[in-house]
Amino acid sequence: MSLRLAGAVLLVFSLIFRSVSFAGTSQIKGHMFGDYLYNVANHDKREENFNEFQFRRIYFTFENQLHDNMKVRLRLESETEKTNSSGLISPYVKDAYLEWSNLFRGHKVVFGLSSPPTWELSEAIWGYRSIEKTIMDFRKIRSSREMGLGLKGAFDLNSKYNHHFMIGNGKGYKGPDDDKYKLFMYSFWVVPVDGLTLQAYVDYQRKEMSPKVNDIVYKGFCAYETPQFSVGVEGFQQSLKNDVVDSKNVGISLFASAIPILGSKFKVFGRFDYWDPDTESDDDEENLIIGGWDFIPINDVHVMPNIVARTYAEEDKNSDITARITVSYKWSSGQF
Repeated sequence: MSLRLAGAVLLVFSLIFRSVSFAGTSQIKGHMFGDYLYNVANHDKREENFNEFQFRRIYFTFENQLHDNMKVRLRLESETEKTNSSGLISPYVKDAYLEWSNLFRGHKVVFGLSSPPTWELSEAIWGYRSIEKTIMDFRKIRSSREMGLGLKGAFDLNSKYNHHFMIGNGKGYKGPDDDKYKLFMYSFWVVPVDGLTLQAYVDYQRKEMSPKVNDIVYKGFCAYETPQFSVGVEGFQQSLKNDVVDSKNVGISLFASAIPILGSKFKVFGRFDYWDPDTESDDDEENLIIGGWDFIPINDVHVMPNIVARTYAEEDKNSDITARITVSYKWSSGQF
């Protein structure tokens, strides 16, 4: 999206919001992150020395609190890889849902296009979506959004025992359902002591293939957070099985971030992922290694020099190494 077009869109939205009266209170929020990147090395020689400035994500979010226990949310998203026929970055709908709180004690019911329980928790604790997606998102195990119905909340007043159940189309945000099968997702997590989170997740979907395939994902997640550092580990297995196919893929991710001097505007972060796309095959494993430094001049503005490396078990396949300076910033309007 060109700067001139983006400015025109914001002006139109501003005029609309000033002239329209909404029930309850409303807020507009945004989040943008992008990089300057340079490919130091790449297994594809044509990609070596490639460099560019890019926006990897642009979020534009509108929320309206209809009532004390009911709100709606609409989020538009743009990314460099998705363009229209003219090559301009195109926005698409990422969130569109109604959230009804306390319909059941301590729970929310969510209907529409929303975030499933798959990696919502681990992404929040990792805290660096602007650097990279969590491992299951990065490896496209499931979609980051689902159209469906969800129930999430706590079993107790102290929110030590929590869960999130959702039934969705299983198509993500990329179009309407085209078969009769649904994706069932369930996450349960506990916070036994302050800072410690333990999570178990499972989902299941029958897929319309010939013959039909049972697609099951299991995940475990553990993290510990303090004001000065956080560390987490996430592991999963996906199984695809029918009378012909019986394949599994597995992945594990270890990440950490820390403030070297408490109260400073600097953080360091790192991550290591292991990925095996087929446990029955050899020499197809990959590793993802991320390291960086986070400078926070003011709240919600981050400047992050970082290195991303991908290594391959495949013989004679060289590693990919990319150096980046990533900039992330959020903004929001006052309530109106």
